[in-house]
Amino acid sequence: YFSDMHHDDEDEEALIEHVMKGKEDIPNGEDIMLQKEDQVIKVYSRRWYILGIFMMSVVNYNNIWLTYAVSPETSQALYDISSSTVNALTTTGPICYLIIYPLASSSIDKLGLRKSMLIATGLMASGSLLRSLCGGSAGTFWLVPLGQVLNSMSLPIVASLPSVVSSTWFPVNERTLASAIGSMPAACLGCAL
Repeated sequence: YFSDMHHDDEDEEALIEHVMKGKEDIPNGEDIMLQKEDQVIKVYSRRWYILGIFMMSVVNYNNIWLTYAVSPETSQALYDISSSTVNALTTTGPICYLIIYPLASSSIDKLGLRKSMLIATGLMASGSLLRSLCGGSAGTFWLVPLGQVLNSMSLPIVASLPSVVSSTWFPVNERTLASAIGSMPAACLGCAL
């Protein structure tokens, strides 16, 4: 990006300053490197793909979380349970969020994005597996709440990751957009599915 431009060192510093403050757009589809003093920021064109992967985890969480609340009559008939039990399955998300959040936020800082994402998706997959092992039988219904709790334990990690992704992968002038795209639309899409 900088090599195609004819400029002196002062022009380059001014351009870096503008890009880092969000005053100049970075061309999409290009990998560029911004350097200012000792700080080097590499902007990858695949940053939007990475954000999309993290968005899918938010979509999956919400889709799994609200499975039984969407059609409570079907859940009641299938498992021979009351409507209050179906409602209790839905409340596992917020309850687990409150309990797990302090641990999750510190683990993201210590473990990083990749390991945190693996833990969150592992919890979602394990919870979904337990729920599917139930097979609609009232005798094995106890697997459903256990699966809901495992899925809900991933919420504090999944809900925190879009802002971490934007601050790690995106330049300053794109972080707000990346954070907004990574959280709300994905959560709404997951609820809609």
